[in-house]
Amino acid sequence: MGLELTTSARPRWLAFAAIALISLFASMNGLLGSWVGDDFHMLNNPYYGRWTHVWDVFTRNAGHYLAADGAPTASGPYRPVTMFTLLLPHALVPKPWLHHLVSWVLHISTGALLYLALLRQASSDARPTARAVILFLTGIFLLHPVAVEVYV
Repeated sequence: MGLELTTSARPRWLAFAAIALISLFASMNGLLGSWVGDDFHMLNNPYYGRWTHVWDVFTRNAGHYLAADGAPTASGPYRPVTMFTLLLPHALVPKPWLHHLVSWVLHISTGALLYLALLRQASSDARPTARAVILFLTGIFLLHPVAVEVYV
């Protein structure tokens, strides 16, 4: 079972696309909303939002971005990909919608990878019920309110 869209796989991917579209509509308020929660720590930080600092995320720990004055904390997790996906959109467009949209796209992409992984675990002769359960589980992952913090 590859990535090609066979006649039998097309309805499954259409169902996944429908779930992604529902997720988009359900999260529209957050995607078009304002900065939230810990975003304000980032916005007041001198290392956030400047093009010159985008590539520095690969040499800094996340503690650099927690203090408003930019003074690094004694410790912090090394999260270069997370910080890169936060700083690059803000350097491009310093508005919350792009930051939230990038996070939502990453969330949907993770959901697609989960869906593929679960489908690969199912045998090629899996019953339609098994495929429906896989789609349902993926839908829970994509639509459950706990996951909202990922992109809002």
